[in-house]
Amino acid sequence: MVISRIVGNVLVRPLSSRARRRSNLWLFGHEEGAFAGNSKFLYLWLLAHRPDIRSVWITHRRDTETLLRRQGLPVVRRGTWSGARAALQAGVYCYCFGPWEVSIALSGGAFLVNLWHGVGLKAVQYGDPRSAASRATEPDLGWVARKVTLAGRIDPNLLIATSPFTAAHFADQFRLPIDRCPPCGYSRLDVAIDRKLREQVERIDGPRVDRLREGDPSEVYVYAPTYRDTARDFLADALPDLEQLNAILERRGAILYLKLHHRTPVPGGWGAARVKAWPRDTDLYSAFPLIDALITDYSSLHYDWIFQSERGAILYTFDQDEYEQNDRALLYPFEENVAGWRARSFEELLELIATGRALSAAPDVAKIREKFWGTAEGTASRRIVAVIEERLRA
Repeated sequence: MVISRIVGNVLVRPLSSRARRRSNLWLFGHEEGAFAGNSKFLYLWLLAHRPDIRSVWITHRRDTETLLRRQGLPVVRRGTWSGARAALQAGVYCYCFGPWEVSIALSGGAFLVNLWHGVGLKAVQYGDPRSAASRATEPDLGWVARKVTLAGRIDPNLLIATSPFTAAHFADQFRLPIDRCPPCGYSRLDVAIDRKLREQVERIDGPRVDRLREGDPSEVYVYAPTYRDTARDFLADALPDLEQLNAILERRGAILYLKLHHRTPVPGGWGAARVKAWPRDTDLYSAFPLIDALITDYSSLHYDWIFQSERGAILYTFDQDEYEQNDRALLYPFEENVAGWRARSFEELLELIATGRALSAAPDVAKIREKFWGTAEGTASRRIVAVIEERLRA
């Protein structure tokens, strides 16, 4: 593994910069080979609106490849000849975390676009001392470690932001000039305003999304807490009495889904009749229209939710002090940068659900929405494509 990375980073990547790349071939990837994130929705938007740009998905996972092939969508598998050829020919790489989601070894000369995966208040990249980027720049790293961790130090040509406020935040955290952080918005939210994209998404994700409302519940809640960097077991503190929660949900004819970060394990035997684990094969953003309320905490999901709704925004911050001290720093005052119904304890969360108050419009949503999403109209995807093409011509 170490030797292959060194060979790829030191020898193959410089050679790949000599490849003849095509500016109209764009290659898309996502973390762990999944078909998800801003990459997924920009890829689908291009297929619907820009047939002059050849959009191809790349993954190392056979199940992802099979899913796309069954839909008749262009996909290649990493580690195959077709995958290597696409990685060498593509003029643009689009990803949500880092260029390794497409290719590191074959990325020389490609135009790198980091679509990123969330707005918010957290320290990230070089601003977070625990991040791969920060560890990759430690001065005492030896030559081998520096070559192995090259991926953490590759800066994108563009890092997509969502507003002037987030552009300044990302420019600081990624140590990039602010003109390389254009405030375009996120493709994953275009489903709400783009008919052709919505039709694409419904064809792919519709059957799985529809299962969320099996049994015809009156209300659907999703609790999606952010990842705790210390990997501590917080769920028992977050939901200490499932029977009481289940009883309240039953009285309202409601269901609550728990959607944990993929690195946070769901305890064995966890759940109740009306408190269920989120189906792993279901895309949350595709499911937004069928959800009545989103419960989260310090996650960027809060901003995604208030982008499209003033109702059902719940901030459950029972462990805020511990989170800020031990998990991740928040760089801006929390109270001044959120808009939703606050629950600082399990009892307050139960009260919001039991009374139905959580489903009403929260104050200050419009102000916070503008701060984090700006005032531009139309689809983010169109703006992202326009700025990529402008930089390619420069």
